[in-house]
Amino acid sequence: MQKNELKELISKVARDCRITIYGVNTGFTDQEWTLAVTTSRVLQKPSVAMITGDGASASDAGEIWHMFDTRFIIPVTMVTAARLSSADLTL
Repeated sequence: MQKNELKELISKVARDCRITIYGVNTGFTDQEWTLAVTTSRVLQKPSVAMITGDGASASDAGEIWHMFDTRFIIPVTMVTAARLSSADLTL
């Protein structure tokens, strides 16, 4: 991938996710750590379960589902309150 293609891809992701990305010229900071510190962890995409059904607003649930699905590109597992105790919530 060329430098300009990568820049366009990052810009598109930032627009789609409605986030601001800041570039840096160095991995060093004015603190005692750097951006390349070996104790950094790779972030994992979260798993989301949402309680739906009796007692939950269908329009609120739809709005929240839509936000996760379209803005954050994170799938949502919908579970009714009655089935929550038997749902497998392991990752």
